[in-house]
Amino acid sequence: MFHPQQQSLMVLCECREEIDPSKIPPEIMPVSGGSIWKTVCYTEPQLDNFEEKLLTFLQSEGRTLGDLQGLCSPTKESNSNPEDIIRAVGDVMSRTNKQPDSHPYRRLRTFSGISPTPVGEETLDNWLEQATLLVEEGECSDKEKRRRILESLKGPAFEIIQAVRLTQPDASPREYIVVMARSRTNQFERTTL
Repeated sequence: MFHPQQQSLMVLCECREEIDPSKIPPEIMPVSGGSIWKTVCYTEPQLDNFEEKLLTFLQSEGRTLGDLQGLCSPTKESNSNPEDIIRAVGDVMSRTNKQPDSHPYRRLRTFSGISPTPVGEETLDNWLEQATLLVEEGECSDKEKRRRILESLKGPAFEIIQAVRLTQPDASPREYIVVMARSRTNQFERTTL
């Protein structure tokens, strides 16, 4: 067929077998003579390596291929067609992807460590229970947990955690709670008049 942009004739050759493009000559000299024919080889774009991406995803989620197989219904015969794999990956993602925005912001009640406990503040035991729940079950980062703990403290309790932050900048939220629990005996003896 005539190619108007190149102002020349073109021939399309197809092959059912896979061809190595590096073995095709860039030009062909016709047997009968004449001008040289330029060859252009079209190769199908490589599809992404699905298995490699799947394994990387599973590893980042702390899962294995065995977890995917466990999601497939045991009554079906185990086959690995693309629909089953996509369905299984979707199930894993829906079970493991928890959107932080979908959970309401849970603010800790205020705690100062002043005795008797001022109105509107928590006792140490109640505050420790709330903070422990945040640390163990909260779906936010440790940095966010530390921030939430700090914003709930004031007075002597805040001063104790500030001292921990100065001496141990990398202290975990759990360590904040441990320090507060240990401080119950002597540190909170300030009283209001």
